Amino acid sequence: MRTRWLDVCKGLGIVAVYYGHVVGRFGGYGVTAAVTQWTAIYAFHMPLFFLLSGYLHKTTNRSAVGLLKRRARRLVYPIWFFNLMFLLVSMAVVLALGQPLDLAWYGRALLSSFLTGEIRPCGLTWFLYCLMSVFVLHTLLGGWAKTGSRALLLAVASGGFGYWVTHPEQQANPAGALLRIWYLDEAFVAYAFFLVGHALRRWEAGRSWTQSTGLNLAVVVACAAVFLVTLDWNEGPFRAHLPGVVMAQRGHGGLAFFLTAVAGSLVFLYSARLIGRNRPLEWIGVNSIPFFALNSAFYGWLNPPLVRWWKASFGLPRDPFDVFGWVGLVTLASLLATAPLVWLLGRMAPTASGASRRPDPDPPAD
Repeated sequence: MRTRWLDVCKGLGIVAVYYGHVVGRFGGYGVTAAVTQWTAIYAFHMPLFFLLSGYLHKTTNRSAVGLLKRRARRLVYPIWFFNLMFLLVSMAVVLALGQPLDLAWYGRALLSSFLTGEIRPCGLTWFLYCLMSVFVLHTLLGGWAKTGSRALLLAVASGGFGYWVTHPEQQANPAGALLRIWYLDEAFVAYAFFLVGHALRRWEAGRSWTQSTGLNLAVVVACAAVFLVTLDWNEGPFRAHLPGVVMAQRGHGGLAFFLTAVAGSLVFLYSARLIGRNRPLEWIGVNSIPFFALNSAFYGWLNPPLVRWWKASFGLPRDPFDVFGWVGLVTLASLLATAPLVWLLGRMAPTASGASRRPDPDPPAD
């Protein structure tokens, strides 16, 4: 059966994604509090999903190829579905505006999205490409990581290689360009977090302290302290327009990124245990793939004009609490607007979209 607190954790992660994509737009206008919040969220919110994937991954009797095929069905179908959907919506908007339609460009974009992942009509599916490549790496290398200590050693090796190959100085390297296909280069970085989650699951197995509220709270406090202390250690170089980590752009800054990302991820992981049962977050978590993909519409199309309108109508919030309140309100509205479409996809195209048929996640976890 599904582990509900893990679904809660994924739900929290999705909320962080939606929040981060709004607060980053305010940060782009020079709002210091927004930049600070964006930097903090981006330091760990995507590593969290890779760590959770490793935590959820269980060793089975299935063949490696059979397990990889199952993962491909879970990830590749939504990649195709959402990129085709966003491409068709984009074409419809162009036609509605009376602009000429370059069918050759759209054809190349669709082909590139299927073959390389470099051009994506649905931008946030980068995560699904990268996660699929992580599972390929685990199929090839995971057999060696049969113990928690070996998994951590492999995490260091994979993360180090991924950090090197994605560094700006390596982008002109032909081998580096080849590894960009399906985000394989970034997958080495992501695989490090996957292995940390996998090792953590092994280490926790059979330990009763994981059920202790006090000890879980102590872990949250300790990891939050590490996160806050190490956040400023990462001084770049950064690739984004704001000074922070953006895995989608293969930008990590300094090596301190790994420590901060793990600490922040563990804060969410153990906080989810403390939260316990929460049906809205569970439902968002079990539908994390469609919620994540559909946020592309807000990230690329809706958030920029919304924040411009907000600036012109109300001015920019400056106080950290004002930023949190207003951005939180937009985040909630975005999630509520997305929920009906996710529900509809769960009824009409669950396999293609990765959406759940039921609001209460009862099927076995992947």
